[in-house]
Amino acid sequence: MEEKKPFDDGNEFILKHLGIPAGVSSGKKNAKLPMPLRIFQYFIVGFVVLSFVLVFISYIVN
Repeated sequence: MEEKKPFDDGNEFILKHLGIPAGVSSGKKNAKLPMPLRIFQYFIVGFVVLSFVLVFISYIVN
């Protein structure tokens, strides 16, 4: 029988009560979004980056 460590109680709580599947890490960064949401995400990130660049350039020009 596998020895249960104290930290396993916290993991067990998360798995049972918060509904996170056992094979999925809660901090998984490589989980892929559906294609339309990924495209929308790229537009939003691009807009924010472009806005910061334009504000910075306009500050330097003025």
